[in-house]
Amino acid sequence: MSQVLSDPNGTAPMAMLFAPITDATVVDELMSRHRAAIPVFLCHRMHCVGCPVGRIHTLKDACREHGIGLSQFIASLNDAIGAAEQVRDDSINDYPNQAPAP
Repeated sequence: MSQVLSDPNGTAPMAMLFAPITDATVVDELMSRHRAAIPVFLCHRMHCVGCPVGRIHTLKDACREHGIGLSQFIASLNDAIGAAEQVRDDSINDYPNQAPAP
């Protein structure tokens, strides 16, 4: 499972608050924590979404089973998650002084 990292000032983008994705990252935990990872699996024709084995399969296991290059797959995941988090961070920063709607 990813470990939450310390951010005492509360200024780090959300993507930076989690440990990096590695070959030991569990597939189901990754997709649960980062919804932007799901299309990456699907684009690589990896039907891991909803698969019961995803609870115990690591990225290394999944890539080996599907014949996908691990390092390039992890890079694709990081790109997709980083882009999604940047959009989220930008949208939050667009309205820094606006109170949430009741």
